[in-house]
Amino acid sequence: MTFKNIKTIQEHSAFIDNRYHVRFTVLDIRKQVTVLIDTFGKRHMSRDKPASNATQKKRIDMLHHFVDQLRDNGYLLKNILNLDSRHVEAIVATWKTEKLSAATLATYHSLLRWLAQSIGKAGMVMPLTHYKFTKEETTRTYIATSDKSWDSHNVDFNEVVRQVRQISTFPAIYLELCEAFGLRLQEAILIRPLIAWQDGTLNVVDGTKGGRPRPVPVRTDHQRDVLKRAIEMATGTLTGSMVPVGRNLKQAMQHAYYVYRKVGITKAQSDVSPHGLRHGYANDRYEDESGVPSTVRGGDPQAVDREKDHAARMVVSQELGHSRVNIVGAYTGARKRGRPSSNV
Repeated sequence: MTFKNIKTIQEHSAFIDNRYHVRFTVLDIRKQVTVLIDTFGKRHMSRDKPASNATQKKRIDMLHHFVDQLRDNGYLLKNILNLDSRHVEAIVATWKTEKLSAATLATYHSLLRWLAQSIGKAGMVMPLTHYKFTKEETTRTYIATSDKSWDSHNVDFNEVVRQVRQISTFPAIYLELCEAFGLRLQEAILIRPLIAWQDGTLNVVDGTKGGRPRPVPVRTDHQRDVLKRAIEMATGTLTGSMVPVGRNLKQAMQHAYYVYRKVGITKAQSDVSPHGLRHGYANDRYEDESGVPSTVRGGDPQAVDREKDHAARMVVSQELGHSRVNIVGAYTGARKRGRPSSNV
């Protein structure tokens, strides 16, 4: 079942019998949201493929966030079927004040359209331009204009790790894994280093975006040192991952972010985040492969030939786990103009 041919909840058997075994209209609004995800939210919105558990959870969280936004604006909506254009206007107005990125706007808007469709009100959610969003606000760009790595913000990685380790050891090793291998935080928490490190490669499988596994080469003594210490810590966990005993993934992530806030590693406090380590890895690897700094680090895109630039971006794309090479521009900036030769 795809987004285009999805039925409404009123037409579905879940309207009468669902996980709560009562009629949909009897449920409170948060349980209604859960039933909608159970019924329609387990598939990709535009492609004929299943959505991951993480995506389903994210959809529930975002829909609950919409309900909270309505409440904060004085709308105590008790039945999701009563959602109308007034409520949509109120939700969208909060997006304006939050100054969301174009990518987040697109995600929120798509989910709101899906919600309207699933309750039999397709067409109620208008294009973002109807709500006075400008082209600049809604246009997604994959070209970075500034370096988001820690080095560019004069943040001393080793000192931060030292401070974090004094509070809690696992959040410290997460940062080291992110820095050494360009991992996302969730990937660093779920990695099982003893299993993943094989034949000079770290095979990143659990927690990847879109469920796409990827190999990351283990090239340096620094990387090997990080992995050895990660293995020592993982041997004491239940699954061989970096999730501490007594915590699940969500709790491990919450604890990590709590510790990072304690030492000032947030966008609000220091303009960097754990994800900035991934940006640092991408820019370092681009320079390793191309021989010149990336454009966000002051490099001249004309200083490298197209073939070498394309090959370097391919390497970075593969090691970060992206399916499209143009996404690399979101880390490294503009590329050499023109197309690479066909024999690349």
